[in-house]
Amino acid sequence: MFDIIPIAMLKALYNFVLLACLCPLFSYGLYPSPVDTVPQLHLSVGSKKAGICFGNAPLYSGLRFNVVNSEVRRTNGLDVSVYNHDDKSDTEHTSNGISLAVIYNMVVISNGISIGGILNLIGTENGIAIGGIANILDKQNGISLSGMFTRVDTVNGLAISLCALTSMDFKKHNNRVNGVAIAGWLLNLSQVNGIALAAMNKSEVLRGVSIGVYNKSEKLRGIQVGLFNIAENNPRLFRRLPFFNMHLRK
Repeated sequence: MFDIIPIAMLKALYNFVLLACLCPLFSYGLYPSPVDTVPQLHLSVGSKKAGICFGNAPLYSGLRFNVVNSEVRRTNGLDVSVYNHDDKSDTEHTSNGISLAVIYNMVVISNGISIGGILNLIGTENGIAIGGIANILDKQNGISLSGMFTRVDTVNGLAISLCALTSMDFKKHNNRVNGVAIAGWLLNLSQVNGIALAAMNKSEVLRGVSIGVYNKSEKLRGIQVGLFNIAENNPRLFRRLPFFNMHLRK
């Protein structure tokens, strides 16, 4: 009897200590938002807004894992989801770190790396945007990589697309690439200040170098290298030339 009592007491004491240790970790377990249409339920291991999170926490720092992101305001660290989308006009998702979505990744401001398995839809990317099939970017400061298509308003840096790189809005005439733009098939932009490399290069204004099979620019201030080159601001005799064309005057 006296041998059994200490063991039972030790087990009870162990269970009590274990429960006391686990309670703070899961004390922030489920947080339904009373006003949101989509409940922001999440389980946080750590504090309420930092640590390791499973669920739809609107503000979080650390490691965050969720299936469908909705009404997320800010994530600091690693944010992993299957579908990251928000159609609420009053919520703007800012990601400071890595934002990874298996299917669709929508971020208003990204300071770091944005990865979309199929599509990236980014307002302002300050870092690297990687889209499995497509990147749609309002402003890119850094590097943009896409498997098929990229639509962009402004790129300051490097943009690479295996198929096409085009303007966000074809009716606007102020979208531009300041740096290097590379596409496997088509590059169609208003302004390129730097290097354009594609099978077909079309731009309203080109300040720099364009290399491809077909190069066309309404206003060229630089060099075109390809099988057929068109510089509309050249004298008529030199507007369409094979292999090489140039216009260096203002």
